Amino acid sequence: MPPAREGRHQLITTKASVLSDGGLVIGLDFAHGVLDGEAAFTFVKVWARRYRRLTGTPPNELGDPIKLNHDRRLLSGHGKRTCAPHPEFRVYASTGEYLKLEAGPIPVPVNDPPSTAQRIFHLSPDMLGRLKKLATESTTAPDYSYVSTIDSLTALLIVLITQARGHGKDVRVATCVNARAHLHPPLPTNYVGNATFFALPTYKAAELASDNLVDTLCLVARRVRESIVRTRDDQFLRDSMAFVSSQPDMSAVGVSTDFFFGPDLFFTSWVRMGAYDADFGGGKASYAGLPRLPVTDGLVVITDPMYPEQDGLDVTVSLESKAMEAFRDHWQSLAL
Repeated sequence: MPPAREGRHQLITTKASVLSDGGLVIGLDFAHGVLDGEAAFTFVKVWARRYRRLTGTPPNELGDPIKLNHDRRLLSGHGKRTCAPHPEFRVYASTGEYLKLEAGPIPVPVNDPPSTAQRIFHLSPDMLGRLKKLATESTTAPDYSYVSTIDSLTALLIVLITQARGHGKDVRVATCVNARAHLHPPLPTNYVGNATFFALPTYKAAELASDNLVDTLCLVARRVRESIVRTRDDQFLRDSMAFVSSQPDMSAVGVSTDFFFGPDLFFTSWVRMGAYDADFGGGKASYAGLPRLPVTDGLVVITDPMYPEQDGLDVTVSLESKAMEAFRDHWQSLAL
């Protein structure tokens, strides 16, 4: 992924569009150094509550006040030295070149990228249940190997996307971990900042090319779970903070995976983050989801259903256009 833009740029941008039926569409764009997914949804809830108060809604109808916490010191390294390697990060030079750290292959920025496609795939609760059963059925896995539903879904997407890309290379996967509840002490409720850290499961090309889907899903899902458990450990999280804080320019630290037209992948989950909690006075949203991103590859976002009347999960996948066609064929052939 190219390094962050230099110079001044907007941190938060919002746009409101009134529809012909009287409805309202709100768009939100923000720098991830300011807010992560959970903080962004909190921002919208506070905005909605304030709007209703200004338009005359009685205080007793607004519910409990939302007390925010902006203390950035809670995620500082406090001058401590890092004790462990952090291959999940890459540090960029101020010139936009990549500094050579032990963080995997160095990508080449793409100046004229090929066309990309963005598709949404819905999974019902029954489909998710069958998928989790598949990911835990392998006879080669120990009985105590726990994987979550999202681990199982992540594993399936890793396998299918890698097969669709057809590069035959090893794969590194950045999986976002929300550290709020895993730090000791945990971050305050409604912390406004970015508390996202990166788990980094890695896979050999041969592991993802196996014809035995059940064994492959089990292996991939267990490694996803193991990497998350390792990353959300309080000591590891604080060492990660120390690593970032030790850099002369903390804004030059980025995720190390080469997912942007490379072999790697980037996963994040917005599940149970309150996408539908905001109410500007006309009821809660009838749709909440990602906009169409013009050029994005190797990005997967798992969310609650974008239409609230549905159950299950939605997955937004962004890939190079030809890879997306192959991925869609693989997905449909599964018949979950």
